[in-house]
Amino acid sequence: MTVAYDKDAKDRLKGIINQRDLLESELHVIVNRLTLPGGAGLEGNLVDAEGYPRADIDVVQARQDRHRVAVLKNDLRALMTRIEQGLHALHSQAPRRTPQAPTQSGEGTSSSVAAGMVSADRKISETPYSSNDSQSCFAFALVDEVSTGSPAEEAGVTVGDQVIDFGGVRHSKGGELARASAELSAKEGEPIPVTLQRQGENIHLFITPKRWTGRGLLGCHMRPLS
Repeated sequence: MTVAYDKDAKDRLKGIINQRDLLESELHVIVNRLTLPGGAGLEGNLVDAEGYPRADIDVVQARQDRHRVAVLKNDLRALMTRIEQGLHALHSQAPRRTPQAPTQSGEGTSSSVAAGMVSADRKISETPYSSNDSQSCFAFALVDEVSTGSPAEEAGVTVGDQVIDFGGVRHSKGGELARASAELSAKEGEPIPVTLQRQGENIHLFITPKRWTGRGLLGCHMRPLS
């Protein structure tokens, strides 16, 4: 016996995930352009001390890019919510059991059908916002300190939040904080999608690691969860 999933629901979910991937790719390109040496940056004045457009950058392009970044962030938040809802709906469906024709060895499993289902499920479970029964839905770190005025506070991170996903880093067999730290260093100045669990609810937000007046790039401390 194997579980027959709703193929239409799974296809819709894959479509939303593909949309998210496209938006994240576009966001990455724009952020890279803004944060290149001599670029306009993600924030800051576009006029000089006398109030004239800065001569060292393309002000029109910078304004368009910054606006597009804001739009993409909002669109990605909406897609993340839809992905999470779709995953919950898909995996909470009452399983419909379909019998398999017995093989010559007497086993009631069709290897081709089983392989196809496993392959399809793996593609979904590898997304950063999977809510299935795999380990990826578990938090791997606890935020126990957030500094005032820090990038973490600006993004909406609060003490007590549990980290489920940090830029694609999820619960595994250990070393999650080290991998999150590497992701953090590699993405300085770029918005990183983060999924937190707060009082039983999943919170999706973007956090941009950057230099500020305090220590580190985030201004928060996370400790591993056993």
